[in-house]
Amino acid sequence: MYPQQYPQTSQAPPPYQNNMHCNEPSVGYFRPAEERMEDFQQLVARYEINHTFATKLRVLEGYEIVFICDDSGSMNTPLGDLSGPFDKLPSRYDDDCIGYLNDWDRKIPNLDVVDDYRNEKKEIQARQGKNFPFSFGDYVVKILMGGVDSWFDDLDEKKVVTDGYGRPNKDSDRKRKKLHCTIL
Repeated sequence: MYPQQYPQTSQAPPPYQNNMHCNEPSVGYFRPAEERMEDFQQLVARYEINHTFATKLRVLEGYEIVFICDDSGSMNTPLGDLSGPFDKLPSRYDDDCIGYLNDWDRKIPNLDVVDDYRNEKKEIQARQGKNFPFSFGDYVVKILMGGVDSWFDDLDEKKVVTDGYGRPNKDSDRKRKKLHCTIL
């Protein structure tokens, strides 16, 4: 594909090994609930995560979360020069190019399309009120939980049920149906 970036090797690949047991936790992996909770509380405090967001985030306890990162170099592609002071600034996230994602967000259940932090905060505070708490830590929680809990997906789309401090009413969880998560 790119011979200068991925040079051919003349040696044979390593032998195949059955790694079926590699993903099993080791015997010493278990940590007491108190220790995990203490670490969780430190994480919440460090990143100023809203109480409601932190409470809802605990649903993911016990799950292994995998992040897939792409270093294909596409972010190194020049956008081109501006020809004048009144030209539109170039953007990799042009509304025309990514509009289909917002359409998916409206049509596909349990899919949350998230903007960059500043725009997401503006959208949320436009719907929930300018005093709605939304830290960068809350933003990360919304990314993780938007496809799992519709409350997070709704934050930038419509007014959600809260007690006025960014926390949902106790009755709102009882009214919410359990849905399956769609991951694309």
